[in-house]
Parts: sequence; structure tokens; C-alpha cells
Amino acid sequence: MAYRRFLSLLFGISLTIETALGQVKEAASEKPEAIKDSVKTAESREIVVTATRTEQELENVAIPVSVIGKKRIEQQGAMRLNEVLEEQTGLAIIHDHGTGVQMQGFAPAYTLILIDGEPVIGRTAGTLELTRFTVANIERIEIVKGPSSSLFGSEALGGVINIITKQAEEPLKLGFNTRYGSFNTADLSATVEGKVDNFSASLILNRNSSNGYDLTPETESRTAPEFYNYTINPKLCYKFSDATTLALSARWLTESQQGIAQTGARLIDSKESLLDWNVSGNLTHRFSPFVKTTLRLYGSRYENNRTSTYRDDGSLFSAGAFDQRMNKAEVQTDWFMSNTNTLTLGAGYIDERVTADRIYGGTRTMNTAFVYAQDEFIPLAWLNLTASFRFDRNSDFGSQLSPRIAMLLKPTTWLALRASVGSGFKAPTFQQLYLDFTNAQAGYSVFGSTNVRESIARLQQSGLVQSILLDPNQLQPIRAESSVAFNIGADFTPSQVFTLKVNFFRNNVRDLIDTQPIAVRSGGGNIFTYFNLNRVFTQGIEAEVALKPLSGLTFSAGYQLVDAKDEGVLEKIREGRIGRTEGTVLNPVFVPIRESEYGGLFGRSRHLLNVKVLYENEAVGFSGFVRGVIRSRYGFADLNGNLILDNDNEYAPGYAIWDITLNQKLWAGFTLQAGIDNMFNQTDIRYTPFLPGRIVFVGVRWQSL
Repeated sequence: MAYRRFLSLLFGISLTIETALGQVKEAASEKPEAIKDSVKTAESREIVVTATRTEQELENVAIPVSVIGKKRIEQQGAMRLNEVLEEQTGLAIIHDHGTGVQMQGFAPAYTLILIDGEPVIGRTAGTLELTRFTVANIERIEIVKGPSSSLFGSEALGGVINIITKQAEEPLKLGFNTRYGSFNTADLSATVEGKVDNFSASLILNRNSSNGYDLTPETESRTAPEFYNYTINPKLCYKFSDATTLALSARWLTESQQGIAQTGARLIDSKESLLDWNVSGNLTHRFSPFVKTTLRLYGSRYENNRTSTYRDDGSLFSAGAFDQRMNKAEVQTDWFMSNTNTLTLGAGYIDERVTADRIYGGTRTMNTAFVYAQDEFIPLAWLNLTASFRFDRNSDFGSQLSPRIAMLLKPTTWLALRASVGSGFKAPTFQQLYLDFTNAQAGYSVFGSTNVRESIARLQQSGLVQSILLDPNQLQPIRAESSVAFNIGADFTPSQVFTLKVNFFRNNVRDLIDTQPIAVRSGGGNIFTYFNLNRVFTQGIEAEVALKPLSGLTFSAGYQLVDAKDEGVLEKIREGRIGRTEGTVLNPVFVPIRESEYGGLFGRSRHLLNVKVLYENEAVGFSGFVRGVIRSRYGFADLNGNLILDNDNEYAPGYAIWDITLNQKLWAGFTLQAGIDNMFNQTDIRYTPFLPGRIVFVGVRWQSL
């Protein structure tokens, strides 16, 4: 009931504002055709929507944004989203509770993933599994670096990746794409789209499967499980008039996995299934040439079920279930006050629900109401200013205000300077708030900050608490993690054959949430809960260069230098309070850590490089694409017990992955593709079990003419 009242209030306010603004602007003297949805548009210019939530030419955006187009994705021969992102400057694909993306030194939990502007749910320990997403229906991918909470709220602390799917634009278009490769990996997609008068529709079907792989053939366990998944993505659009458009979209993914693991001498058979679906509806109406309102409704659900049994007797080893739901309503108004000024206002409501075995009470809910505003102002032809803020009110962790201001300066036609400062935040997760988990075998427990008092009291009543380290009644509720970030960059385009882009970034993060023991269980194991403990920073430089010495030939390279460290650890090192134990067991010696030995946060490579060579011959329909990703060493695990990265043996070695893809257009819309991923067969069962070795593949793509 409250949810419906809130929707009614939002739409009523919006109608009132729009009617008033429309009447004002209809009396204005400008010609309607002079007013565009943002700044001037041109078919030859690349348009992005994620950076400001309005259509903008890429070259006129004041914050760091990059775009990966459909053509480049096809030339690469990628099947899933992670394959596309791993070759982009400033992004690192890491494997921790799944395949996630690291941006500007932030873990995957701090990057928001969107599909057509709507958030994707279903994270495991903060990681959103990128292999869930087929590229078959992708028109382009927009990547916004730096905090975007001023427009998108939580999880956009590190940045935003928006997957823009295809829109039907032709009367009838059919297509399919097949790829088959090593490990019996197969990907099959079929597309159909059409447009008749004011109605358009499209449908994408995809099947992806693999037998998995095994880097330890001497054992019966397998490194990666066998799996198959299906994706269905229908889209409908109807234009009622020049002023009103309704767009509907749905996405449905189902996946099944089967794996074999080993514990001691016993084999374990594991099965996992997931269901991931979402539906959305957007109603856009122009009240005048100067005022446009969009009402968005969105619903999503993610279910995951896991069961592991001993092979010898069929007894249960472990089981788990996770069910997350989100419903979201939002209204956004764009007021084009002039050719040089666009005001955006928005408000919305999000309702979330999680049901899981490890959640206190089994099911928990959370809701968030938010408002945001943005002004894009171009006072001079060479100056673009953008200011925005968002206010979130959450039922569980309180309020959060996230402002941002950005500037674009174009002193010449070949130089663009960008600078932005803004704040971001990440809300506490359901796990951090409501976890209720005990590992009886290992003898420890972890409780969410909301239910820690009740959970410890339950253990005390059962005689399972030996001592209390911190009084649970004195604990304060955890707050949202927050950051202040600075980005300064420049684009140099002295000619059509050479471009250089550079961006410097610094993120100061406070109130990072981490676990800390508050009690000791009978038997000696710890009881943990969540606190706002850490202050960290990430800083570095990103650079991209592209050279086109000959027609059809492009050399490009991207580099990132990142430094990510815990400020609390640095303070303790400077005070001599952190060290390692050397010597013998009978005669241990405490050796303080030097600041130069501290390697920063685990899982971050200081250096990340990508190299690409693309050759295209449009006359014969051929393209060859060679890519390399080189990653320097990174912190892998604490081995000396001081909980920080400070010794050479705690690093995973760096590695390089080289891929090649060849495409040849044939006849009647057919294209033949062949390639090799990981050409030099890089594998390491300890440090990179996610690399299966060399993958050889072939494929055929067809589009109706």
C-alpha cells in the first residue's frame, strides 16, 4: 500500500512540474528544432547516456567514459561479458567468488553493473558473475570510471558499466552466430527483429555450454565444472505519437552446473542451478519540445541453489539456497532550458528482499527512497560544467548524500581537459547486516551487525560462549562505506592518425566494512561481526594511445598504474606496530615492517597493460585482431600471519595472455571466424586456476541483407 502511494505521489508531482514547465517553455522564442536532448547531436558522433543519464556526445562528457561498440565485440569473437571487459584499459578481471571486474583499484563489489540503465542483482561476496551475460544482444557497453553515486546510488562508488542492448530499426532482420572451441565449448545465438510503422520488436536466444576443464588430470576432481545456460531477451517498443513512447523489455537466464571436488580421500559431486530474470517498462512523454519525462518500472529476481553430496554413500556434504528480489520505480524529467542548459530531476523507490539459509530470520527486506538532480551547463563554446547530487534514504542504514561536479575544457580543437570531484557510497549488504552463520567443523561464527546481540545471546543460552571481547550491547549500527574521488584527465587528438588519453585518479575511502572478533566460542573459535574499520585510498594513472599509420591498420595500447593501500596499516607501520616473526621457534624475533615493504591491498596488480593490433580490409571483408593483456604480480595470500602484504612469497606471479581472432566475410551475409585465446597456453593451478590453457575456436555469423 505504501509502495503504491509513493508511486502515485511521484507521478503526480511529475505531472504538475511538467505541465508548468511546458507552459513556460511553449512561450519561449527559441525554435523547437534548435533544442536537442542534451547538447547538439550528429549521426557521425558517438552518443552516450550513462555518464549524465541524458544523451551526450562522448567528446562532450566531462567525466572519464569509454565505449565498446558492437563491431569491436564481433571482431574480438567474444561470447560473454568478461571476455570483452578484460581487454579494456583500467579494468582487471579477478576471480574471487566468481568472475568480477576491478576498476581503479576497487574490488568488484564497488562497480555497478546495469543493463539498459537498470541494476543487475545476484552477487556472491560482492562479486557479480560476468559470465552470466551473453554479448549476443549487446549494441554497446558504456564504462564510467569514478564515483557515480550522485546519479545511480549505492554500488557505484568505483564506477558504472552499462550494457546497452540492441533496438530494432529495420523492417525485418534475421541473424545467427555460432562458435565452437576447445573443451567442447559451444555458443549459439539467434536473433529476429522487425519494425512496422510505430511498432518494433526483437528477440534474442542464446545457448552457452562447456564440458569444463581439468588442470590436475592426476586427480578425479575437476578444476572447472561442466555447465550449460540459456538466455532469452525479448524487447517491444510502441510509439503512440511523436510525444509518447512505451518500451518493454525482459531477460531470462537459467544455468545448471555439475562439478567434482575432493576432500581427503572422498569425492564430492556438486550441482548448482540459478535463475536470473528481470522485466522493465519505460514510458516516455514529451510535454513540450523542452520537457521530457520518463517513468521507469523494473523488477528482478535471482535464485541460486547448491547441493554437494559424497559420491561413495550419497550423504549430504553441504547445501545452500539464495533468493534475491528487487522492485524499482523511478521518474525522471529532463528540462531543456536552452541549447546550453539541461536540468534533470528524478526520484524513485527501491524495495529489496533476500531469503537465504544464512540470513537471520530466513527472510529480510530493505527499501530505499531517493531523489536526484543534475544541471548540464555550457556557458562558453569551450567550457562544459556538470553538477549533480543524489539523496538516498534507506530503511536499514539511514541517509546518504552524494554530490559531484565535473568540468570539460576545450582550449583547442585537438585538446580536451577534464576534471571532476565527487563522492560515492556503498550500502551495507544483507550479509553484513543479517548474516547468521556458524561453521561447526572450523569452530567459528559470523553474525550480521543487526542481529549480533540476539545471535550471541542464543549461543550463551546453549553454553557455547567462553568469553566476551566486546559488549554487543555497546555496538553501533554499521554505516555505508563512502568515498571522495578526484579525476583529472586530458585527450590529445593532434591528427586523425594519433590519439592519446590520460587520466589521473585518487579515491579516499572511509568506513570500509570488515569483520572483527567480539567473542570466543567454547572450544576456542572466534565469533565475528561487522564494523566500519578501515580507511583506504586508491590512486593511479590510466593512459591510452592509438596510432593509425596506414589505412585499415590500428595500433593501440592501454596502461594503468594503481596504488591501493590501507591508511590504518600505514600508520601502524610508521609506529612500528606491525611486523613479522623471524628466527626460530625457540628464539623468535619480531622484525618491524618497513613502509617500502608494504604491498597494499591484496589482489591488485600495480601495472596492467593491454596491447592491440587491428587490421581491416573492407574491400575483401577481412579483419585480423591480435590482443595482449599483461598483468604484473599481485598480492595473493598472507602467509606470515600479520594480515598484510609484505613478503615476496605472498605474491602471485604476473602473467600475459595473448589472443588472435580472424574474420572473413563470405557471401549472402555470412562471416567466417577463427581464433586462438591464450595462444601461449598460460596455466597455473595454484595462482590462475581460472585459465584453462589454449582455446582454439571457429565460428560462423550470418545477418540477413
